[in-house]
Amino acid sequence: MKMATPRAAKHAKPMPKTPPKKNNPPAGEWVRSYEALGRVLGVHRASFPRFRRDHADAPAPKSNGDHSIPAWLAFFKAHPEIKRSSRGAPETQSGLEIAKLREQCRRLAFENDVAESRYLLQTDVEQWLVKIIEAQKYLLSNKLKNELPPKLEGLRAPEIAAKMEPMIHEICSLLRTLPQVPIPCPPQRNT
Repeated sequence: MKMATPRAAKHAKPMPKTPPKKNNPPAGEWVRSYEALGRVLGVHRASFPRFRRDHADAPAPKSNGDHSIPAWLAFFKAHPEIKRSSRGAPETQSGLEIAKLREQCRRLAFENDVAESRYLLQTDVEQWLVKIIEAQKYLLSNKLKNELPPKLEGLRAPEIAAKMEPMIHEICSLLRTLPQVPIPCPPQRNT
């Protein structure tokens, strides 16, 4: 009589005792993609084409697309300025070019906004504010020193409060309508 062996036991593969270390690959190891290479070396997968573009000595993949881990480790050892983490890494040529383009775009956008009168010069705004403040000081001084005292003469506190209420509303409405001082506008450019 034959004994039946369990199917799972028949096809089971022995499990390795320790998983292979990703950060210390054996010599001669190759990986199939930048993503796998990035996982092994601790670099983002999109960094490898940039390294190849910016550094002539960066390892090229084999014709089948495989990447040599030892070659990339040697490359990083030869280039200590390249950090394996993007934080705090020195700027590469392409990174500097991108930053330069962003600055040019920001400057052009600002110049366009200035040309379209979206900005005012700080000196113009400060002069306008001084004029507004002076107009407010004159209005308050005129109302409180010249017009109000004769109306309050000989009155007691509750009567003074009653007389002040319409004066306060009048001053507030005058302050709201005060800006007869024109807001400065930058001169239009002839284009």
